[in-house]
Amino acid sequence: MALLTKRLPEWKTKKIEELYQKIISANTIALVDIKGLPTSQFASIRQKLRENIDVFVTKKSMIK
Repeated sequence: MALLTKRLPEWKTKKIEELYQKIISANTIALVDIKGLPTSQFASIRQKLRENIDVFVTKKSMIK
């Protein structure tokens, strides 16, 4: 994945690669803004969907 132009920490590069591989192999993806969503509500949603989907929470800057 040669999209990166500046030097990033190794852990971040691995996370980006992992996310990239999941995106290109997925049938469906959804990007959701969770700003302002109470933590308890988000935890409940995550728990209900855990068996059916992968949930990744990242900063917007990692997606750009």
